[in-house]
Amino acid sequence: MDESNNTTALEAASLDAQRAATQVQVQRARQALTDAQAKTADFVRQHPVVCIGGAVVAGYLLGRVAAHRWLR
Repeated sequence: MDESNNTTALEAASLDAQRAATQVQVQRARQALTDAQAKTADFVRQHPVVCIGGAVVAGYLLGRVAAHRWLR
């Protein structure tokens, strides 16, 4: 019985360590997404014409692909 308590304690400790590691990874991912959003917003502010042009080209290409698939 004492051995099963030790096993349960080890499993609980392992789960706690995994939970802590996952929380650190989630925090890093959130920070990376926040940084990427800030960089993207700065780029759009500095180069609005390029961004609009890129959006128009992307929309045109997606429209062509979608129309090609649906008209078959």
